[in-house]
Amino acid sequence: MKTVGEKFAKEECFIPDLLLAADAMKIALDLVKPHIKTEKLQEPKRYVIGTVQGDIHDIGKNFVSFMLISAGFEIFDLGIDAPPRTFAEKAADIKADIVGSSAFSKNQFPEKPGSSKVCSGVLPFGSCIGYFRSGLSTVRFFKNLFY
Repeated sequence: MKTVGEKFAKEECFIPDLLLAADAMKIALDLVKPHIKTEKLQEPKRYVIGTVQGDIHDIGKNFVSFMLISAGFEIFDLGIDAPPRTFAEKAADIKADIVGSSAFSKNQFPEKPGSSKVCSGVLPFGSCIGYFRSGLSTVRFFKNLFY
């Protein structure tokens, strides 16, 4: 995905190439997921994640979910184009420890054009811990916070 993204930025490939690469990555993640060694935590934390309303980009969200599952978190994925109420209702319903929202920042955060970032860490009581630019930094932060 990184290579395709770099080529897209240089206009060496186009949107259909990005979509094809994203589909290939989703298939690969689905194939690998059952074989990933997951950490067994005494009390796994519940993480609600979804792509924000108005956005259909889910590559980053899927990658973060995959990494959190392998780190021992219990994931509740709301999919794409999820309205804020859905995040709040699901968090209350399952007593979530963390709520994470994913957005392609070019669309959702116009003050930072051209970069993509995952916003994670909105707790059920409404405090925002922060914004993370990568799945790895998201997972590391919450793993260190809770374990």
